[in-house]
Amino acid sequence: MTVVSFVDIVPVPRFDSTPWSTLMIDESDSSEGPWTLIDTQALSPVDSDPSDPMPRDITTTLATLDHGWYRLTFGDTLNNTYALAPILNAPGLEYECSVTDVAELILVRTRDNNGKILGTFNDTTVPTGDQVRALINNKALPDVMPLIGTDIPDELIPEAQNVVAIRTAMYIELTYYGNEVAQNRSVYSYLKTLFDEKVETLRNAVAAVEAGLDITDDVSGDAGYPFYDYPPSDNILSRPA
Repeated sequence: MTVVSFVDIVPVPRFDSTPWSTLMIDESDSSEGPWTLIDTQALSPVDSDPSDPMPRDITTTLATLDHGWYRLTFGDTLNNTYALAPILNAPGLEYECSVTDVAELILVRTRDNNGKILGTFNDTTVPTGDQVRALINNKALPDVMPLIGTDIPDELIPEAQNVVAIRTAMYIELTYYGNEVAQNRSVYSYLKTLFDEKVETLRNAVAAVEAGLDITDDVSGDAGYPFYDYPPSDNILSRPA
C-alpha cells in the first residue's frame, strides 16, 4: 500500500444547511478512469456552516499506485455527491523541473517589487516561487506524464525537464498574465509552439528506446520513428513568429 495525501481540499459550498459528511477516494492510472474506490472516510468535524466549507488535509493509506490519479468525492446523509477534478499524485518524478528552469524561459516575469530581474521566482515576484512549484506539480507534470510515461531513459531526463518547464511557463502566462495573452503581448504562443515541437520529439525518442533502438541512430525507416537529436536551446524572447 502507498500513503497519499491531499492538502487544502475544499468541497463546493452548500446553501441548504446540509453539510458534507463523507469523503470517498477513487484511484486510477488515468485521469479519465476507470475508477476504483479505495477508501471512504467520515469528515470530522463536519462544517458548522456548509456555505463556507473548511479546507481539509486528507490522507489515505490504501493507495496502490506510486504515480496515480485520484478522484475525491464528497457525500452527505441524503446520498448527494460532489466529485472534485482528478488529482495526480506523482511524487519524485525524476524529470520534475526546478523553479529556476522555468524562470530561465521567461526572465521578464522574474522582476521583484523594484523592477529588478532576479532570474528566479521568490516571495517578491509574480508568481511567487511557491506558486510556480504548485503549477509544476499540479499542472505541468500531470500534462506531460501521460505523454511520455513515468520511467524514461536517463539520457532523456534533461529534455523532459525542459518540456515540463516550458509547460509551466505557459501556465504562468495564462494564469497571471491572461490579459497580455488576450492582447498578444505575451510570449504564450511562442511557448506553445516550442512545447508542441519538443514534446513530440521527446515522445518519439522515448518510444524509440522502448522499442530497443538507440536515440542517436536514424530510425526513421521501417520502425517508423524519426531521427532524434537534442535541439539547441531556444531564446524564447527572440524566437521568430
